[in-house]
Amino acid sequence: MAFFSKNAVAVIKFAAGVLLLPAVYSFSASFINEFNTLKGDLALYFWAGVASFAIFYIFIYQPELVYNYGQQTLGRIFSFSKPLAGAASYIIPAYTLALFIVYGIFAFTSGAKGISSYFLLLIGFSSAMHLVFSAKSLNCGRRDFLKANYLFGLTLVYLAMLLLLGLFLSLAFKEFSFAGFFSGSWQESAKIFNAIFNKVS
Repeated sequence: MAFFSKNAVAVIKFAAGVLLLPAVYSFSASFINEFNTLKGDLALYFWAGVASFAIFYIFIYQPELVYNYGQQTLGRIFSFSKPLAGAASYIIPAYTLALFIVYGIFAFTSGAKGISSYFLLLIGFSSAMHLVFSAKSLNCGRRDFLKANYLFGLTLVYLAMLLLLGLFLSLAFKEFSFAGFFSGSWQESAKIFNAIFNKVS
């Protein structure tokens, strides 16, 4: 009985993960569209940071210990609540958050125009690191029936990371509109779900 109930939960999670995939596409497309509103070639530095992490991870070193240290530190900050600490260690990219805080301090005290490109390069690097190692930690192997925990967990982590990035970028750069990003994501998701519903019905 326990086997069937456990698998039933896995099937529900798998279905929820699949249902979230249109939102993954919509939020990604809207994020890229809004991100491209940044002045000059600033957006390119972000993607250069993502590419730099991929090269670093594949050919040089897999900084899992560095990632774990940052997420564990974040978990300790939220240790007053176990559920919050557990969620924060997965959802919030520790180094990306730290970079935004440092950038905010620079912007408030002496201006941050000269470091915007380097900042976005590091944001791209740290965001990619968070996503890769979150995926790795969520991969439970053979015990994960239908890879349900992996699919459902990773889609939630990805969407949460995009929302946080959108919020932080809107605070750091006036060209980036969080309202525009969220509204565009919601509208595109609604279009996809309506199209699917119309085909099924």
